[in-house]
Amino acid sequence: SVRVHPGETVAVITTTLAAPLVEAIYEQVLARGGHPTAFIAPPRLDEIFLRTAADEQLRRPSFFQEVGIDYFDHIIRVDAPENTRHASSTDPRREA
Repeated sequence: SVRVHPGETVAVITTTLAAPLVEAIYEQVLARGGHPTAFIAPPRLDEIFLRTAADEQLRRPSFFQEVGIDYFDHIIRVDAPENTRHASSTDPRREA
């Protein structure tokens, strides 16, 4: 549970599969005076990245990791995978 106060910034990170939940969270953050931002991506991007990225790409922090973590007061991640076995074909060491 997240207690949002007026003026606080909130990031909601998820896939398109969780759109109805994100809309509800977004509305509640606004109702509490917060400033919501939604980051919504197609569900398979993480799988594609882990399978395809070179080692240098895996080591480099994402834009959100470099900038977003310091900007937002709260970060809500909603896991909504299209396929719960999506990473079963990916080497687990690539996820570390």
